[in-house]
Amino acid sequence: MNVTIRQALVSAVLLGVLVPALLVGAYLTRLFYYDSLDREITQSLQHNADVLALGVRESLWAIDSESAAALAEAVMKDAPLVSVEVLDPQLGRFVFREEAERRVGKIYNIEREVLHRGAVIGRVRLEMSDEVFTSGFGAQLVSLAGALVLQLLFSACLILAVLHYRVGRPLKRLSHEAKQLAEGELSATIVPLCRDEIGEVEAQLEITRLALQNLFRTLEQKNRTLEVDLRERMRVESALRDREQRLRALVDQSPLAVIEFDLEWHILDWNEAAVRIFGWHREEVLGRSVSMLNSRHNDTALQPSDDEDVPSAPLDKQKNSRADGNTIVCQWYNNTIRDSKGKAQRIVAVVEDITERQHADDEIRRLATVVRMTTNLVVLTDSIGSIIWFNRAFAERSLAPGTNPIGSELPDLLGGGNADAVTRLAAISQAFASEQTQSIAELPCRSPSGKAYWVAIDLQPIRDEQGKLQQWVVVMTDVTNRHTISDALHNIARISAAHDPRLFLEQIQSIVARGAGACGAYVALHDEVSIDVCCTWGTSTTNLLIGSYPKDKTIASAIESASSQIYVSHAKQHQDDDIILRSVLAYETLVAEPILDPQHNVVGHLALFFSAPPGNLEEVQSLAQIGASRAGAELSRQQTLEALQDSELRFSSIFQSSPIPLALFRRTDGHCVNRNPSFRSAFGDIEAHLETSPALNGGQDFRAWLATMLDENKDNASADLRLVATTGEPRDCQLYARKISLNDEECQLIAIVDITQLQDAQRQVKELNFSLEQRVKDRTRDLANANAELEKTLDHLRRTLEELVRSEKLAALGSLVAGIAHELNTPIGNSLIVATTLRDMNRDFRQKISAGLRKSVLDEHVDETTYASDILIRNLQRAAELITSFKQVAVDQTSSQRREFDLAEVVNEIIVTMHPVFRKTSHTIETRIPAGISLDSYPGPLGQVITNLLNNAVLHAFDAQDEGLITLSAAVLDDGSITLSCHDNGCGISAANLKRIFDPFFTTKLGREGSGLGLNIVHNIVTGILGGTIHVESAEQAGATFTLTLPRKAPQA
Repeated sequence: MNVTIRQALVSAVLLGVLVPALLVGAYLTRLFYYDSLDREITQSLQHNADVLALGVRESLWAIDSESAAALAEAVMKDAPLVSVEVLDPQLGRFVFREEAERRVGKIYNIEREVLHRGAVIGRVRLEMSDEVFTSGFGAQLVSLAGALVLQLLFSACLILAVLHYRVGRPLKRLSHEAKQLAEGELSATIVPLCRDEIGEVEAQLEITRLALQNLFRTLEQKNRTLEVDLRERMRVESALRDREQRLRALVDQSPLAVIEFDLEWHILDWNEAAVRIFGWHREEVLGRSVSMLNSRHNDTALQPSDDEDVPSAPLDKQKNSRADGNTIVCQWYNNTIRDSKGKAQRIVAVVEDITERQHADDEIRRLATVVRMTTNLVVLTDSIGSIIWFNRAFAERSLAPGTNPIGSELPDLLGGGNADAVTRLAAISQAFASEQTQSIAELPCRSPSGKAYWVAIDLQPIRDEQGKLQQWVVVMTDVTNRHTISDALHNIARISAAHDPRLFLEQIQSIVARGAGACGAYVALHDEVSIDVCCTWGTSTTNLLIGSYPKDKTIASAIESASSQIYVSHAKQHQDDDIILRSVLAYETLVAEPILDPQHNVVGHLALFFSAPPGNLEEVQSLAQIGASRAGAELSRQQTLEALQDSELRFSSIFQSSPIPLALFRRTDGHCVNRNPSFRSAFGDIEAHLETSPALNGGQDFRAWLATMLDENKDNASADLRLVATTGEPRDCQLYARKISLNDEECQLIAIVDITQLQDAQRQVKELNFSLEQRVKDRTRDLANANAELEKTLDHLRRTLEELVRSEKLAALGSLVAGIAHELNTPIGNSLIVATTLRDMNRDFRQKISAGLRKSVLDEHVDETTYASDILIRNLQRAAELITSFKQVAVDQTSSQRREFDLAEVVNEIIVTMHPVFRKTSHTIETRIPAGISLDSYPGPLGQVITNLLNNAVLHAFDAQDEGLITLSAAVLDDGSITLSCHDNGCGISAANLKRIFDPFFTTKLGREGSGLGLNIVHNIVTGILGGTIHVESAEQAGATFTLTLPRKAPQA
């Protein structure tokens, strides 16, 4: 707070003196005010009460209310009373006067007993407001407050005058002297005027003035010297700034990153090249350690000492981190900066990003390694094809030991032994001359040792920036294995079928083994429990394998379960229990392929042995698969041929044994090739040609049909013809023809079926059908009439059922109306009696008024009318509730309108309407339906369901019980639907009746009270318009429970 000492002193005095005085004065004034006010009002009330009690004694005794009223009015005029009340113990209020406009402020009251001859005959009660007394005492308080204010003003003026003389003026003088010192006016002497605390402060200010004079003289001398030094330093700093700006420009424009570190390798500054290389802006790295660039940087090891610098030569290439998370390779050059005394001050590092150069060097090294180590033959020549470089594979394959091919022509070193090789070598020379990329598929070559091999050649030109040819890169791929396998595939395709399958299998295995370069091979055929090694190829050890072996002791079982088997190394260790593999211990690699039949069942396998893993294992496997497939096809062909021969034998047996006449004709010329005994028996022995057949000579239609069929070359044909049998009788026959192949010759098989008897039977059936047709028409007419009568009966039954259901509903509604009418009879009858009594009471009261009304008569009349009104209101409210419930239920049940409703409210309304039914019995209804279960459904049909269930329980459940309990409960299921249950503790339902209770017209009280439609209506409503289900559980003497499962939103009607 900005408060001066004078203000603080004045405030302290005023608060310390005046505030306590104000608080004490206010408290005493309040105490005096309220005590005096209460005393005055109490005295006035007591006086007026005494006067009034004495004045009304005689009037109260004589029941003279007019005199008492006059006295009360007189008292109220003389005193500021709010109300005056005289009470009679028998008559109640005897006199009462009130001035409502005086009821303001605080109200005081007093009560006095009225005595007559020592007995209390009444009481006087007075009320008085403090408004009049408050206004009088307020004027006194105002004058008292005015005097107190004057006293406070006088005290304040006196205090301010004293403080100004003793404190204010000395402080103002002291402030002026301090201001002179602050402004540097040190010539004026400060003299204390009084010997108090302020005088001591003035004496200290004088001592301070003298000290400041001496200090300023000394500072002036030093400032002159300092000014000279500052001019020299500014000149030097200007020169240094110019030099620094030149160096900064050089550093910023440098393509290399320049980074300044302190001696603990914290970054002090870096240039724009460092921002470009590392990705961090200058503000982001200042003060951070060099470890952010290289986590493996050793700060302590590279920290310079006073007599030793950090290494200035290029450090090892480092992998550094960029801001984007990538890693780059950098070359670091470090230098130590020292001061004039030789002490290390900071470290400057120059960093070069060599990532791309490092990647290029690595790529060149990898490419050189690949070219040097590849098995392909790579040669680099000049523009005319002279060799200038070659790799190790070319030297090993194409050059004799000690031979230097540099400068030699490439075609001269690729020897060949046939005309095709000469032609392709000429193609290489033409490619060099054309200066275009060339590829030669296969070229036969021969090594210095005389071994032949095949290569595929790719020639790629190398050009300079102007597109001029400089060198050739020649890549030669050894395709000897592929060429050998290709020859083997051609040989497999050229193998002709043999009568002996084993001879064919020997040829297959020999071709596959040679083409794959295997050391040994065998072919085995499988049966159910063993295999038969039928042929082998290779060494004498392999030849010993021919014979039969158990299947579970060989590789055959693995082939049948998992198809191909390949063991690249240590084959015998993978199948250590294989009898065959144990016999060929020298072999390292095994390739086995299954031989399959057309149904893809394994019928054998082809196995190849290698002393070392082949380099072209995939090609070897493909060759083995093709060989095994060709062997499987040949075995299948042999099996098919055997099956065909067996089929022909079976056909001949069937042809000769058939009871149906069969004949075989050649399609080319129509000659009869063969006929069975049945044909001969029926139509005789025909000649070789149909035209000369005496048996069929009369069948002109048959010859024409056969000729047409042969001309049209149809595969299948049939016809109904009449032929002449051997007896000379004409026969009705059905002929069937089918084209078949017999001994590579197309023939026509004809079957003749004698249908003469069948035709006679068909004619008899037609005659019978014609006679039956009329009887069927007559029977159909009778059935149509019967169906019409049945439809009328069903329509009548349907209308009857609808009428019964409507009657059941109307009966329920009539019962409801009768019950409601009976329920309304009681409250309306009671209301009529009370209204009649009130009319009589009013007539008597008028008579008493004309005779002279006494207070006691009036009070009695008021009490009786009040009691009668209460009775009338209660009965009318009961009637209104019944009518409201009935109206809602009636509207719902008659209109079946859809609306949202609370389940508990609807059930309660139904129970109200059912009250007349249950009042005639001792049965009770208990509801356990929580509030808040809302449904968007049809309350009318739901009420009909509940009503029918309750009526059914009353009618059937409690035959042998005087008191029964029906419980209605509801719950909400997890899927959102609700269940509504109606349970009774009655006699239950037998198992036989339980299955039929929902059938129409089923009742156990037929002819007495039941119609058999109540529960059927319930079932139809629940499963129909309400969209739910109903389920009943019951046992004899254990009650019954009807459970309704309803959706909270009923389906659209």
